[in-house]
Amino acid sequence: MKGKKRAALEAGGNWHFVFDVLESVVDEVLLAHPLRVRAIAAARVKTDAIDARTLAHLLRSDLIPPAYVPPPKVREAREIFRFRFDLVKQRSALKNRVHALLAKEGLTSPVTDLFGHHGRAWLAEAPLGPNQRWRLESYLRVLDGLTEEIRQGETRIRQRV
Repeated sequence: MKGKKRAALEAGGNWHFVFDVLESVVDEVLLAHPLRVRAIAAARVKTDAIDARTLAHLLRSDLIPPAYVPPPKVREAREIFRFRFDLVKQRSALKNRVHALLAKEGLTSPVTDLFGHHGRAWLAEAPLGPNQRWRLESYLRVLDGLTEEIRQGETRIRQRV
């Protein structure tokens, strides 16, 4: 492989960008599987410089344990899925905060779906002090925004899949 420009990088949080840049300037880019690299080259001291030296040595020796590199379209679809998943987690956390706010006030919802039509009507009339009312309405505004963003994410997913 004399004269062939090769590069290796460890799969981490920002590998996509670095991989794409390297792919345009070298002949071969290898994405190293981080757990397998650690198993091959266990070091007591870990720094970026030591890791880079280790990867270079493994690359020269053709010992890079490869990680799967999905095509750009798959990476993009995964990002959409992850983003939607994160929005759903945020929405669930906000719903839990609404339930906690009501519990602190000793209020129990008479409906099963607190965030459905009947639940929202009950929330609008729930006996809350001004600060609790403001917090509740703020939570509900944010929930509505998150719900809309989740819907848009679902539309994008349907278009891609």
